[in-house]
Amino acid sequence: MSGHDGAEVEFRRDLSLMDATMIGVGAMTGASIFILAGTIVGLTGSSAIFVILMNCLVTILTAMCYAELAAAFPEAGGGYLWVKESMPEPFGFISGWISWFGHTIACAFYTVVFASAIIWFMEAYNIAPDLVTNDFFFKLMALLILIIFTVINYLGTSIIGKAETGITIFQLIVIAVFIIAGIYAMVTNPAVGHFSPFSEGLNPFLTAMAFLFIAFEGYEIIAQSAEEIKEPEKNLPRAIFLSIIIVTIIYMLFLGVAIGAMSVGWLSSGGGTGDQHYVIIEAAGHLIGNYGEGMLLIGLLVGTTATLNATIYSSSRVSFAMGRDGTFPAFFGKLHPKRKTPAHSILVSSLIIAIIAVALPINDIVAAADVMFLVLFVLVNAAVIILRYTRPDLERTYKVPWFPVVPVIALILKGVLAVYIYDISPIAWYITVLWITVGATIHYFAGGKKGIEESKDFRALFPSIPREIDRAKYSVAVAVPPEGDVTEMVHVGSIFARRHKGPFFLLSVIEVPRSIPLRSVSYSETEKVIKRLEEMKKLSKDRYDSPSDIFVTISHEIPGAIVDFAKEKGVNLMILGWRGALKSSLAMGTNLPAVIRRLETDVMIFKAGRRDKYKKITIFARMGSDMRFAVRTAKILAKEFVSDITIMYVVSDAGKVNMAREMFRNSRDRDMLEGLGLSVKDDYVPIDRVHEKLKNIDTDLVVMNYDDAGELASHLSRMKEEKMMMEADYAVVFVKQFNTAELNGDYENLSMMKHT
Repeated sequence: MSGHDGAEVEFRRDLSLMDATMIGVGAMTGASIFILAGTIVGLTGSSAIFVILMNCLVTILTAMCYAELAAAFPEAGGGYLWVKESMPEPFGFISGWISWFGHTIACAFYTVVFASAIIWFMEAYNIAPDLVTNDFFFKLMALLILIIFTVINYLGTSIIGKAETGITIFQLIVIAVFIIAGIYAMVTNPAVGHFSPFSEGLNPFLTAMAFLFIAFEGYEIIAQSAEEIKEPEKNLPRAIFLSIIIVTIIYMLFLGVAIGAMSVGWLSSGGGTGDQHYVIIEAAGHLIGNYGEGMLLIGLLVGTTATLNATIYSSSRVSFAMGRDGTFPAFFGKLHPKRKTPAHSILVSSLIIAIIAVALPINDIVAAADVMFLVLFVLVNAAVIILRYTRPDLERTYKVPWFPVVPVIALILKGVLAVYIYDISPIAWYITVLWITVGATIHYFAGGKKGIEESKDFRALFPSIPREIDRAKYSVAVAVPPEGDVTEMVHVGSIFARRHKGPFFLLSVIEVPRSIPLRSVSYSETEKVIKRLEEMKKLSKDRYDSPSDIFVTISHEIPGAIVDFAKEKGVNLMILGWRGALKSSLAMGTNLPAVIRRLETDVMIFKAGRRDKYKKITIFARMGSDMRFAVRTAKILAKEFVSDITIMYVVSDAGKVNMAREMFRNSRDRDMLEGLGLSVKDDYVPIDRVHEKLKNIDTDLVVMNYDDAGELASHLSRMKEEKMMMEADYAVVFVKQFNTAELNGDYENLSMMKHT
């Protein structure tokens, strides 16, 4: 994607198929099946198992539409953006208004569930019995939980997001233990009568489907993450369908063993406590023993942690997208200047969540969320039909099969289920009608869509420009850090690129917290980075006649972005910046070790000095190490600056220096350096005096093998307290050669070097 003056800005995809699938599975198994199972069994008897199956089939129909639209419009906002793109106002606004409220209501449900789980845990193990029966304490607990997760999202902390796959797996293990215990109980004490009555009729069946629908809407989060999924044309539909199928199987097994082991009557009556929401937790106590309730409650808490965090994320991102394109007040679309999170959207969404969580009973919260999502999905199904005819130009990497039959059937079924919600919670429909009316009124008196405020530089963000990369030449890339003086790095990169007459790339990575979508970064927010790269590009061209291409990658992870770039562009030499921090394990900064391990290129790790030219170059070499790449690096730079070169041998003791000198005198490395007509001398330093030598050395540039530095790390790390490496006025280059083919002594013809 191209910015001004040839800059390319790219969004990195870093979610694998498993990551995306786990997002959906985690969102759908977080709380719903634990809390709603008793109510569903009470409505439909043992046919509750088929309620789950039918919900799966209905969900897959709309999921196909989501897969098509998410691949065509991979941006923050989901259903709101698609409806706005396909229908006239006020449908776009209303869909966003509904989507926002639907996510906030769902979040209120998960907040209440989280608080309930804590109260139930306290009650089960007789902790503060006077508090657990106090309704004020329960509401206070819900508000406290909401505040904690609001702060997490506000600050942009990604700990929960990064642990999401682990959280989901843990919850699946808890569910698996419950299922195994239930199967054991059924086998050892079979009771066919437990599945009676089978059904309570069609109307209760449809009502149960509608009520349980909240358990199947989590796949929408996968669609909202389309821009971050690797190979979305394949992995996005797969992740959506896999997550729905996995969750359906889990739900059917979970509910089936609960009914088979405990009976329909026991579950529908709320067990011994009379509470349908708690009945599955109580069942775990019967099936697993004393710790069964605690185990399931911990699983519920852990699972709800990920779901609650993801739902706050989703609710704030819808209003954020609407603020970005001018449909909402502009402050909704502003990122926090430091945290880079949509702070205003998060705070307003959390306020609405708090009001709902405190004001409504749990069944009404669930029903209201169901209605909101069902109405939204009706609009999305309509949008996919309209866009097929009005936007045939869209690149659709996935298409809904049997069009338009699938979206039409999905639209009708979602509408029918929405109507049936009225049977279980009339207030849910009252809330929906009131919310839509308020939204339409606000939109009308605000004058409709005000125009796009920031999206001119966001939506038209850098249309794709194909580039042909000449992979046969030795290409050089400099990973330009966001801060600090990078002039020397670019000098060195320009010299190597000119020397080898290969492609030269300047890359900057903008790291975005996992708490916000990649495409929430607008062009204006990349402009400073682009200008910095353009200055370096001009320097390289003017001083070294080395033309370069500049790139900006927007990613959740810097190491992966650099590695992916190197693979995509066929980079042979990657130059990375380093500020001079050194630990005993050679952990040279937060990201460097991860990048170096994964790069399939030659690598230079560069720390700038304070000298214009490298008139004196010192190579530190551990005796017996492979010096070829370090020597080649010194040779190219020495030829450029007409430098004196010193080989500084690092030996275990002074007695080994003669051996080291003899090895060097008989090596091709010396012949190559002396062939330049430059001064070449050698010296030595015992390994335990390396830090002292570096402290007092008279040189402009130190070159050292990265692997040698690893061997010397325990000695080099003594400089950390004195900050010698950081404060030294000489430049430092650690070099690491990738596994390359032998060059038969032809060091000059490096441009023909091939990676193996």
